[in-house]
Amino acid sequence: MIPSVLVLRSSTHRAPIRFLLVLGLLLPYVWLAIQVHPFGDDWSYAVLSERYPLWPRLLQEYRDINGRFSSNVLLLCHPMALGLPSGLLVYRAVPVVLLLLLLAGSYALLRAGFRGAFGRSETSLAAALLVVMFVHGLPDLSEGLYWYTGAVTYLLPCAASLFVCAAMMILRRTNGKRWRRPLFALAAVLLVFIALSCELHMVLAIMFTATFLYTCSVRSQRLEAVPVMLLLIALGCGVLMFLSPGNFLRALNYPQRGEVLRTLGYGALQSFRFMVLWVASPLLLSASVLWVEVDRRYNVLAQLVPFGRNLLVASVVVVFVIMALPYWTTGILGQHRTVNVAWFYFLPAYLVLIALGYRKILGTTGWTWIQGPLVRRAAILTAIIALLFTGNTGRVLSDLASGRARTYDDAMHRRYAMVTSAIRSGRDTLVLAPPARMPASLRILDAGPDPEHWANRYLVRYFGGEEMRLIVRHPDPAEAP
Repeated sequence: MIPSVLVLRSSTHRAPIRFLLVLGLLLPYVWLAIQVHPFGDDWSYAVLSERYPLWPRLLQEYRDINGRFSSNVLLLCHPMALGLPSGLLVYRAVPVVLLLLLLAGSYALLRAGFRGAFGRSETSLAAALLVVMFVHGLPDLSEGLYWYTGAVTYLLPCAASLFVCAAMMILRRTNGKRWRRPLFALAAVLLVFIALSCELHMVLAIMFTATFLYTCSVRSQRLEAVPVMLLLIALGCGVLMFLSPGNFLRALNYPQRGEVLRTLGYGALQSFRFMVLWVASPLLLSASVLWVEVDRRYNVLAQLVPFGRNLLVASVVVVFVIMALPYWTTGILGQHRTVNVAWFYFLPAYLVLIALGYRKILGTTGWTWIQGPLVRRAAILTAIIALLFTGNTGRVLSDLASGRARTYDDAMHRRYAMVTSAIRSGRDTLVLAPPARMPASLRILDAGPDPEHWANRYLVRYFGGEEMRLIVRHPDPAEAP
């Protein structure tokens, strides 16, 4: 049964079982979600959410920090503002909701794009496989899925873009249907959310709506109202974000911003670096072999063969833009939350391109041995091993099996209790040790030894303290009695 998990075409009565088996590969991520804790900006946004009204604070963010209206609304309604334990329960539910949205969005996109190639059961299975591969290869799992501040700013718009792309595909081939207007309204609302979530998604929204307008115009030989309106919406959001005084003020903190050669050079190097790392992934390599076989058997991508070269160029351009934009705005790549977005677009593009490449090149030059049963079984075995022992899935399973995740959960609950007790007793300084065992699958910005650091200060403020100094460091043996 395990080998059949990785085969899309299946009999009707077995497809739901295989879908559930693949869906089970996401259960470790759900299990880890119930043991994660807020960190970094989560505490500061939770304090702001508790103490200040939403709309005045939202305008202040626009004036002093950035123009990210849609994501700032979610950040300034932070779940931790509900307090413990209710806030923590909602906080831990967010990664699960994101996984469900990715599944639903992937299904909608595949259904809209390949409705003639797969039935509903096969489409569900393909969507689940795609999400499993995505979370397995996320460059930074913490900022991508488990850190609320990063997840709602970067990954939630990615999930929304799946529905927008599906809507665009349906709108492109329909005319005069009664549900055309509701579908356009849904796409427009989601597009506003995406474009106002962060600068990166704003640029991508303009690029994709412009491409949508171009393809529709080429097909119909005229400008159609729907793609024009979607592009105007994206451009309007871009202008609103660009004019934010907060973006200008924040840019002053990065003296290396706006350097053309630095942006082009590092953008190209980082694009090449990560694309090579992704292509070399054991799971992606084995999945490529299996996907090529599925496409060969069932002619899934026949309609895309003439556009192979354009898709290749477009995919490289999108990855480059995502990598280069942080260098243009800040001079550094910084956190990998933007790289997570690049991986989101690279994965489906790669799978399409590898199948098209085999059709046009390898399949006609003697590489038919890749279709043999021995190669297929080896690919299935490699995929299973890769899922269990490499990437995010391997690290998550290790954290759960070794008890690191549970130990971290217990340590953070003890910290909350100790901070609360110290504040109530009126202590002016509290020295704590960091968690003894941090999860290997997560990169966590913990409070540190500097009591004046913003992470320390906002953690104390969240629990009702203002003046207490929190120090988190390993104990010094010289201080032992």
